[in-house]
Amino acid sequence: IADFQMIDNSIKDIINESLNSMVVLPLRMSYRMVECCNLLDMYQPQIGFVRIAPLSGRGFVVEKRKLAANDIPDVYLNLTLGNCMHKTATIPNSLEPEWNDQVASFLLCNYDQCLSVHAWDEDRASLYADDDLGVGVVTVGELLLAGGTQELSLRSDGQETGAYVSVNCA
Repeated sequence: IADFQMIDNSIKDIINESLNSMVVLPLRMSYRMVECCNLLDMYQPQIGFVRIAPLSGRGFVVEKRKLAANDIPDVYLNLTLGNCMHKTATIPNSLEPEWNDQVASFLLCNYDQCLSVHAWDEDRASLYADDDLGVGVVTVGELLLAGGTQELSLRSDGQETGAYVSVNCA
């Protein structure tokens, strides 16, 4: 039954939809969809490791609260490359945080992999959840072409936040 063209196309469409929702670089899954395709020709080894170091941030603002004292952000970052994530230490009460000597190593499979830098304001009180300060995204290739260091503009809900984070790649 699976050899019927209509059923075969439906199976391929279902597999494609499932893979598009799950597979993110560096994860790969091979499935022969064309008979003439050689799976060995599809293999691409990892390039190596990339070390990402967050350097500093600027442009963060004090959060004005109605019922409590104003909040100077306690900034931490979630660095994500592929399916791996690294959380930095929290820099308390700083509008211009600096992450000294904090380096995260990631497996690099492709220079087009996106590095996502997500800034958060840690709130220790149970009344408030951690505040989203924005996300900056750059590919590893763009970062390396920029000399290894780049300042990323943070965006939240599609809008510029006015905050920036500098990262270094080696």
